[in-house]
Amino acid sequence: MNVAEYRRNVSEHAMQVSVVEYARRFNRGGAMVVAIPNAGKRSPAVARAMQAEGLTPGVADLCFIMGNGITGWLELKTQRGRLSPTQLEFQAACQHLGHLYEVAYTFDDAIAVLKHWGAVS
Repeated sequence: MNVAEYRRNVSEHAMQVSVVEYARRFNRGGAMVVAIPNAGKRSPAVARAMQAEGLTPGVADLCFIMGNGITGWLELKTQRGRLSPTQLEFQAACQHLGHLYEVAYTFDDAIAVLKHWGAVS
């Protein structure tokens, strides 16, 4: 498999693992990364319990907590991925509240966003 085929076939899971590893290793100023486990198959009872605890559909995959009260939300998608209606609503809410929000379709895009935000070096 060549590099172009690998990039097309990389899963959101694999990309998220790589982004988190990078962010933890190269964080700037103590920036923290927190995963939001919204994905996954659950029984209806477990889903209801998790929603009662605050799990919210549409929340971005990763939250970056940085200095000076800055919070950034990063949604990871594959090359063909698109935001769902609930993800679009969350994006709009973040932007309305003045939070950083980006969608990355590749590992390189994600790292460029994090460098721009100042979360990583």
